[in-house]
Amino acid sequence: MTDPPLSAVEVIKAAIVAMLAPMAPVAILLGLASGDPIGLLAAVPLVLFFGLPIAAAHVLPLWVPSYLLLTRIGAMGWWQAAALGLACGGLPTLILSFPVPASPAEACFFAGCGVVGGLAFHGALEWRRM
Repeated sequence: MTDPPLSAVEVIKAAIVAMLAPMAPVAILLGLASGDPIGLLAAVPLVLFFGLPIAAAHVLPLWVPSYLLLTRIGAMGWWQAAALGLACGGLPTLILSFPVPASPAEACFFAGCGVVGGLAFHGALEWRRM
């Protein structure tokens, strides 16, 4: 049985989910790092203001076309979505910081956010098939 084609609305919804998914763990980490209970509340708007454009710059031009291409040829599962998220999150950090190499912690941070976003995107599209 073949799956019905993806509509543009479903892809847009899944892209929004993928952009917002990494924001919760990042806000929690920033809030816990501040050591103040109010720090968590202050971290949420900060993460949304700065994190959402960064996530959009990774999800929209890199993740969505790659996901749609791999889905079309039938080579997309949850672990491919995680690997693609890892690549779309971590590689731009390494490429854009080329003359001065990025720290491994920074690249791993963005790669981890990419994995969370990739799995959220894939999960949002798989949810519609249930």
